[in-house]
Amino acid sequence: MCTMISVFVASAANVDGLESWSDACSLRLRRLPGPAPGRDIVVLMTGGHCDCGTPIGAGPGADDGGRLHQEWTARDLRKRGWSDAKIKRAIAQSGEARRRRQERRLAIAVAGLEEWVTFLKGAPTHARLHSIGVFYRNDGQFLAAKHLREARREQLPLASLEPLILARLDEGVLYDFVAPK
Repeated sequence: MCTMISVFVASAANVDGLESWSDACSLRLRRLPGPAPGRDIVVLMTGGHCDCGTPIGAGPGADDGGRLHQEWTARDLRKRGWSDAKIKRAIAQSGEARRRRQERRLAIAVAGLEEWVTFLKGAPTHARLHSIGVFYRNDGQFLAAKHLREARREQLPLASLEPLILARLDEGVLYDFVAPK
């Protein structure tokens, strides 16, 4: 399925100004065609067919250190006759390689999110709004009325927004970035 990003704002916001600001930030957000999922919000989406490959939410989440994989690997290598010292080295090398892959993936995600941070932080000025929301899913769905009713919600201060925060967003959560009053 496709990743779809929805940006949502109060209907009182200057949506034309927000669309222009998104163009200046190279995001090209447009109003979602059809009825809005809520009477008091406007949903915008990116101009492409989907947002697959987006760095939003692409950062590594919680990691158990690969414990299950390590146990399985150790059991398998013991069956093959490997010594405990050799197994320990192999697992350590595998863990180090996984850590380097995660760091590289996170660095790529963070680098690709500067435009989003600029857009979100500038939105209150350009659209006369107090907060701006972000929602994404990996099932091809934009924000809908069902999500507004059922999804977990989180409020975060817009002033503290940085690329790493966007890289670690959870799928299916309504994030509301609130500007200071």
